[in-house]
Amino acid sequence: MTYDPKEHISTMTFLVFSDGEALNENRAVVKEHSYQLMLNHIPLVDVQCMPHELDAMAVGFLVSEGLLRERHEFKTLTIDPKTRTANVLAAIPEERIKDVGDKMKVTSGCGRGITIDNIDEVMNCNRPFNLTLTMNAREAMQAGFEFNRIPGLYRETKCVHSAALLKDEKIVHFAEDIGRHNAVDKVIGKAFLNEEELSDYVLLCTGRFSFDMVAKAARVRIPIIITPAAATQEAISLAQKFHMTLCGRVRKKSMVVYSTSWRIIQ
Repeated sequence: MTYDPKEHISTMTFLVFSDGEALNENRAVVKEHSYQLMLNHIPLVDVQCMPHELDAMAVGFLVSEGLLRERHEFKTLTIDPKTRTANVLAAIPEERIKDVGDKMKVTSGCGRGITIDNIDEVMNCNRPFNLTLTMNAREAMQAGFEFNRIPGLYRETKCVHSAALLKDEKIVHFAEDIGRHNAVDKVIGKAFLNEEELSDYVLLCTGRFSFDMVAKAARVRIPIIITPAAATQEAISLAQKFHMTLCGRVRKKSMVVYSTSWRIIQ
């Protein structure tokens, strides 16, 4: 973990019913704030999130939505806790961001996820998918199992989602947030800021995988996704379109490979 989880929780007293008794108990609750993400001083979207790793989340959102594609396009980022804004300065071609606000839509995500409506408009066709990366089935199930055991806020609050990027069976980046979209944006943002190529990484994430979640991974060319939850039909179809392997309902000794099963070796 790269941050202290205690900074993002508070303790409150609640009435708790357990084993036929009613007791007042102290419980940990997660803090959340509304931040406005801005691109070149222009408001882009308001996000409900935990107030940590906002730099990674802001950059990761732009990257996972196909607006920010190359590391040299990124210039600076400023977080203002008073106005609760995160402003990214980037040299992005005008045609890529023209009328982008009109293309945003509310998705099925936690806390009203937001994504670009037409995925084909924001796909970086110059960056090919990795068609050689495979993963042993046992390793995939073990990775999912160990991911769910990482110490974090979920164990204490049951109120957050987690995401991680895996390479060579090791977790390179990890993040938590109240929304699964935010958690994924954070790990993508961390990798982007470190100038890492994601085409040979595996994405692990809690929560169901809907169309927009797969789209985020597709835009940065992540070839394998692992989740303990299930996937929607639209998410599976999109993963098949880009030859991405979507592994769901992953447990220590079982999982469902929804798409592109040739990447998973028995």
